[in-house]
Amino acid sequence: MTTIRLHSDVLHVGNAEHQVLLSKRTGTFYAPNPTAAPLVNRLAAGTTVAELARDLDERHAIGLPRATADVTELVTRLEAQHLIVREDG
Repeated sequence: MTTIRLHSDVLHVGNAEHQVLLSKRTGTFYAPNPTAAPLVNRLAAGTTVAELARDLDERHAIGLPRATADVTELVTRLEAQHLIVREDG
Protein backbone atom coordinates (compact mmCIF):
# COMPACT_ATOMS: atom_id res chain seq x y z
CA MET A 1 0.00 0.00 0.00
CA THR A 2 1.30 3.45 -0.91
CA THR A 3 1.03 6.14 1.72
CA ILE A 4 0.87 9.75 0.62
CA ARG A 5 2.03 12.51 2.92
CA LEU A 6 3.16 16.09 2.82
CA HIS A 7 6.79 16.53 1.82
CA SER A 8 9.07 17.21 4.78
CA ASP A 9 9.95 20.62 3.29
CA VAL A 10 6.30 21.73 3.29
CA LEU A 11 4.83 24.03 5.90
CA HIS A 12 1.18 23.30 6.60
CA VAL A 13 -0.98 25.87 8.35
CA GLY A 14 -4.69 26.30 8.74
CA ASN A 15 -7.77 24.82 10.32
CA ALA A 16 -10.34 22.21 9.28
CA GLU A 17 -11.75 24.38 6.48
CA HIS A 18 -8.82 26.52 5.32
CA GLN A 19 -5.36 25.19 4.60
CA VAL A 20 -2.21 26.62 3.07
CA LEU A 21 0.80 24.58 2.00
CA LEU A 22 4.16 26.25 1.37
CA SER A 23 7.25 24.49 0.06
CA LYS A 24 10.33 25.87 1.80
CA ARG A 25 12.44 24.36 -0.98
CA THR A 26 10.65 25.74 -4.06
CA GLY A 27 8.55 28.60 -2.71
CA THR A 28 5.46 26.96 -4.19
CA PHE A 29 2.27 27.46 -2.24
CA TYR A 30 -1.13 25.87 -2.54
CA ALA A 31 -4.41 26.93 -0.97
CA PRO A 32 -7.01 24.20 -1.48
CA ASN A 33 -10.70 24.95 -1.78
CA PRO A 34 -13.02 24.10 1.15
CA THR A 35 -13.78 20.67 -0.31
CA ALA A 36 -10.10 19.71 -0.59
CA ALA A 37 -8.97 21.31 2.70
CA PRO A 38 -9.95 18.36 4.94
CA LEU A 39 -8.15 16.02 2.54
CA VAL A 40 -4.99 18.12 2.73
CA ASN A 41 -5.31 18.05 6.51
CA ARG A 42 -5.25 14.24 6.39
CA LEU A 43 -2.16 14.31 4.17
CA ALA A 44 -0.24 15.88 7.04
CA ALA A 45 -0.51 12.60 8.95
CA GLY A 46 -0.15 10.34 5.92
CA THR A 47 -2.97 8.51 4.17
CA THR A 48 -3.84 6.65 0.98
CA VAL A 49 -5.81 7.59 -2.11
CA ALA A 50 -8.45 5.03 -1.11
CA GLU A 51 -8.83 6.52 2.39
CA LEU A 52 -9.09 10.04 1.00
CA ALA A 53 -11.68 8.93 -1.57
CA ARG A 54 -13.81 7.23 1.10
CA ASP A 55 -13.62 10.37 3.25
CA LEU A 56 -14.64 12.59 0.33
CA ASP A 57 -17.52 10.30 -0.58
CA GLU A 58 -18.74 10.13 3.03
CA ARG A 59 -18.76 13.93 3.32
CA HIS A 60 -20.29 14.72 -0.08
CA ALA A 61 -22.06 11.51 -1.23
CA ILE A 62 -20.65 11.74 -4.75
CA GLY A 63 -19.96 8.03 -5.21
CA LEU A 64 -16.67 6.26 -4.74
CA PRO A 65 -15.65 6.27 -8.45
CA ARG A 66 -16.01 10.05 -8.72
CA ALA A 67 -14.38 10.59 -5.32
CA THR A 68 -11.43 8.44 -6.37
CA ALA A 69 -11.06 10.40 -9.62
CA ASP A 70 -11.22 13.73 -7.76
CA VAL A 71 -8.67 12.61 -5.15
CA THR A 72 -6.36 11.28 -7.86
CA GLU A 73 -6.53 14.66 -9.60
CA LEU A 74 -5.69 16.47 -6.34
CA VAL A 75 -2.79 14.12 -5.57
CA THR A 76 -1.42 14.53 -9.11
CA ARG A 77 -1.58 18.32 -8.79
CA LEU A 78 0.15 18.33 -5.38
CA GLU A 79 2.77 15.86 -6.55
CA ALA A 80 3.58 17.97 -9.62
CA GLN A 81 4.20 20.91 -7.28
CA HIS A 82 6.47 18.75 -5.08
CA LEU A 83 4.20 19.25 -2.08
CA ILE A 84 3.60 15.56 -1.33
CA VAL A 85 5.57 12.32 -1.47
CA ARG A 86 4.58 8.69 -1.90
CA GLU A 87 5.97 6.04 0.42
CA ASP A 88 5.58 2.35 -0.35
CA GLY A 89 4.93 0.31 2.72
